[in-house]
Amino acid sequence: MGAKKVAVKYCGGCNPRYDRAALVSGVFEAFPELAPALLTDPDIWLALLVSGCSRRCVANAGLQGSKGNLAICPQDNIDKLKEAVNRLVAE
Repeated sequence: MGAKKVAVKYCGGCNPRYDRAALVSGVFEAFPELAPALLTDPDIWLALLVSGCSRRCVANAGLQGSKGNLAICPQDNIDKLKEAVNRLVAE
């Protein structure tokens, strides 16, 4: 079986103090079985919706992976995100 495709949708970046790209890089480093995918890829395993603030404006992006969506914002730390992805990978 190939890598699980993860599409990443970022918010507009109104919070410049939150490094959204670093968080996403950490996910792909922690889970080598995941691979970045284009938003238009029909075989998305997970949609990662990354907001820079608690408004979570990107959460309604209309993107859906076969395992669903995972919306994160600065209040969510990398450990919480890794725990959620671990649960999905184990299914």
